Amino acid sequence: MTIRSRTRFIAAYLALLAMWLAVATFSATRAARTAVAALSAGIFTVLAALGFRMLPRPAGQAQQRRLALFPERNPDPVLALSADGQVIYSNAGAREMLKDLGGKEEDIHELLPTDVRQRLEAVRALPSATQVWEYPKSNHVLACSIHFLADQDEFHAYITDITRHSRVEARLSHQAHHDTLTGLPNRRQFQERIEQVLAASAGGRRLAVILMDLDRFNVITRSLGHGVGDGLLQAVTARLEHLLVEERAMSADATLYRFEADVFAILVPGFTEPQIPLHLAERMLAGIQLPLYVNTREYFVTFSIGVSIYPVDGEDGISLLRNADTAMQRAKQLGGNNLQAYSQEMNARAAESLSLENYLRHAMEHNELRLHFQPEIDTRSGQITGVEVLLRWTHPERGVIMPSEFIPLAEETGMIVPIGEWTLRAACAQSKAWSSAGLAALTMAVNISARQFHQQDLPGLVRRILQETGLDPQMLELEITEGVAMQDVEHTRATLRQLKDIGVRLSIDDFGTGFSSLNYLRRFPIDRLKIDQSFVHNLTSDENDAAVTRAIIGLAHSLRLKVIAEGVETPEQLVRLRREGCDMVQGYYMYRPLSASALEEVLHAKPAPWMTRIDPQRAPANRRPGS
Repeated sequence: MTIRSRTRFIAAYLALLAMWLAVATFSATRAARTAVAALSAGIFTVLAALGFRMLPRPAGQAQQRRLALFPERNPDPVLALSADGQVIYSNAGAREMLKDLGGKEEDIHELLPTDVRQRLEAVRALPSATQVWEYPKSNHVLACSIHFLADQDEFHAYITDITRHSRVEARLSHQAHHDTLTGLPNRRQFQERIEQVLAASAGGRRLAVILMDLDRFNVITRSLGHGVGDGLLQAVTARLEHLLVEERAMSADATLYRFEADVFAILVPGFTEPQIPLHLAERMLAGIQLPLYVNTREYFVTFSIGVSIYPVDGEDGISLLRNADTAMQRAKQLGGNNLQAYSQEMNARAAESLSLENYLRHAMEHNELRLHFQPEIDTRSGQITGVEVLLRWTHPERGVIMPSEFIPLAEETGMIVPIGEWTLRAACAQSKAWSSAGLAALTMAVNISARQFHQQDLPGLVRRILQETGLDPQMLELEITEGVAMQDVEHTRATLRQLKDIGVRLSIDDFGTGFSSLNYLRRFPIDRLKIDQSFVHNLTSDENDAAVTRAIIGLAHSLRLKVIAEGVETPEQLVRLRREGCDMVQGYYMYRPLSASALEEVLHAKPAPWMTRIDPQRAPANRRPGS
């Protein structure tokens, strides 16, 4: 071998050694490190043997001495072991690492795993005679590439400290399986876990998937920013974890996951009673409705929840998750704050909903939407003082589609924003037309959706529409539900104040179904409370509902607010409301929703037909406390 050839050989040898150390140390996964180390160790040994044989014996002693110094100059431990595992050689790097680990220099064997002899026997039996071990030592993780040299009947070991890289690998694995915002296991871990549980459930164990989506969460993030949204998600996580702890007695193995955005899931394995998943879902639904706090501000949120159960609703993870999602979407269609267990009929309903969504996207451009008006009656005079604007959709093929079908769909898809703007503009234009025609001045009450209310410029939109139509602001009343008002009290208060400055009237709809407090109510610049029809329905048969109705009327009057009751369907309900001092009523007993032309006819009719159906002796004049 010439000097140049030997130089090239030594350079290649050193390069290979450096490459092996780098790759074996920095490989991202244990499998990669094992494969690289095994291959490199084999090549390393072969080249070393060839190099020594190719060196001329008399003239190669200097080169042999230099090669003999390679292990000694290696900063990482290099060991030679006898066939029975005794250390017969160690370099300076081994002693330095042992010192770093807090051991004594003479205890070189402490760098090896405790079961080294059994491991060596396994290496000897391998066809490649090479293996890479990873094992803990004094809060460190070491990697040892071991190779058996059969012709010398000894082992060579090359050790590196991979603690930092193991921690990075563990951190990357944790990040891949956990949500960074909440720390909860994510969808990937859910999918892995559900397959494991299903494999173990072959003997008949039950499994349930509870899927939960926050209602109108995107409205919050759009109006208040992602910072508040993130804080709210963390508060929701803490609340759900607390609720799960409270229910451990019935569902000890239930685990909470966050999928994406505002979607959470609970995996409930191994329950014994079939009602347990539904009970757990009900607890989540009720518990999340209590106030949440982000940066000292109070928020109210609700869930739409779907539940599927193995094996009735699916025999694999994909089916169970898909069917839980179908049930959850059904809960959203019902207005949110709702729990639905999956049924096979839901798939047909979901397909119908998708078809309905496609139709709805073209309803405005095809002029299929119409306004109807339900009169609001003053209980003292019996006169119509205003109307509530209701939306109707007449499809050319499917006929009249009720609001209960398409309004939740419009809310979910975001189409409620352009539909709501169209409704507001059309209502104002109609009111102005009636006024110009000399008809009685009627307050036009228009419902504002959650998405509309949380737009940044709702007051600006109202101002523009009033200017375009020329309607007196006093003739427009905007209604928001109690649930929308309480989502973000400060935002609600600021928006209502801006609307009030324009001159429009304001009311809280569905009052009594949410979590309003007197403290918040008095801070809102509102004019009316509308009693939810669920209380009116049982007004004459349930004293609890009657007491709630009486309390709402008293509360409103103490705050100098008017009260209107909706859903009046019988003369007995009307008489009771008049007796309790309710200011206004609306409902099918007096008038069903009317088209514009039908309402004009009613306004010309005297007296109102419904008034002749009431016995005057049963309908005393309206009395108020203290009057």
